[in-house]
Amino acid sequence: MAGRFAVGAAKQVAKILGARAGLGALRPLLDDLDDSGLRRQTHLDFLDLAIQVDDSSFDEAARRWSALPAGEAFAEVSARARAWKARGKEREARELADAECARSPADGRAFYLRARLRGDVEEDLVRAAKLAKRAGQDDVERMALARLCRGNGERPARPIDLSALPPRARLSVLTAQLRAKGRYGRVAALDGLSALASSSDTEVARAAIHVCAQHADDEARLTPIEIDRVRTALARWPDPSVREIALARLAAREGLDAGAVEDPETAEQVRRARLVLESATAGPPPGAPTVTWRALDGIAALRRGETDVAERISAICFAIDASRVSPSAPLLTLAWMACGARDVGLKAAGETLAGRLIAMPGAQPATGWLRLSERVADLDLAKKLQEIALAHREVGAAERVAEDWVRRAWDGLEDGVEDEVVMGWLREGKRRAAG
Repeated sequence: MAGRFAVGAAKQVAKILGARAGLGALRPLLDDLDDSGLRRQTHLDFLDLAIQVDDSSFDEAARRWSALPAGEAFAEVSARARAWKARGKEREARELADAECARSPADGRAFYLRARLRGDVEEDLVRAAKLAKRAGQDDVERMALARLCRGNGERPARPIDLSALPPRARLSVLTAQLRAKGRYGRVAALDGLSALASSSDTEVARAAIHVCAQHADDEARLTPIEIDRVRTALARWPDPSVREIALARLAAREGLDAGAVEDPETAEQVRRARLVLESATAGPPPGAPTVTWRALDGIAALRRGETDVAERISAICFAIDASRVSPSAPLLTLAWMACGARDVGLKAAGETLAGRLIAMPGAQPATGWLRLSERVADLDLAKKLQEIALAHREVGAAERVAEDWVRRAWDGLEDGVEDEVVMGWLREGKRRAAG
């Protein structure tokens, strides 16, 4: 009771004589209060007065706050930090967040607050997500993961409950999810984005439509379902003239995809491709069949649904081993088609061919490596194919290589890997994305 009375008297001094006098009256009481709740509140009052005086006074108040035992005061700290930042007191807001992290090193909320005040610092967001998961703070974990998605452009390894996120955070996660491997994940992301396209928040709606349009521009091939979802989003663009142009462009893209084939790189290969693909009875050109012709023949056999393609690919691999031929676009296409087959033996043959391709000498095709990397099951092989795609500057290659590093960081976060290691992987992902 005596302590509470003394604190009340010190506050009256502050009201009558000003903040500096109030600090002088409160200072002797800070370390002698037995009631933990009163002690925390008095330190908060000391902070409120110190920010009105000068930097050294505030620094003292922040140091005192950081030395207090952990305890329930986060709501008061968060309210002060956000209010101070809104008033232009950003240094003080960040210093208070630093003090709260020092005071409560096991509270994910403190690190999330500091991350937000410092521009979504990845290290703090990673720690916030880890601590929040440990403490069962689902809302903090979701928000930290969403902010990481926004910063890294990557989706987390495990799902986030999108319905619990506000529209802007949901936009970040869905945008990142578009980078996921596999069409089902991309379609799910496009579903969510097309729904956001009708959001009452016009900025969110426009951003969602832009993301869908960018996806249509960036993807080498789009499925009919993806095109349908993009069309749904574009149809919600408010400007009729822009909307009409965008829809017309998408329609042209749809027609291109419908007629697209994996054309070889040279005119001679085009001629042979047409001969093989259009005629089931066409024989090989004069002389011994080349590896390129065998690849075209394998593509045609796959499209006709023949059952001996795995054996044909094995023969191609033998021919590659017996000579020093260079990789070609038809070989890449054959490997890509085989790796996407349902038959286990055919998939294995396609992966074997993919392994041969990365070791073949001579000039390499400029495209096709990235999409092949997305179909092989061997992760080490996929990484090597991605590196080749990156060397040829294939569209999306840098993002895919970076994705592996970020995915490794997510997995490490889940498995309890040390924060410093996780941050190193995240930084490497950023570096690779920047190219």
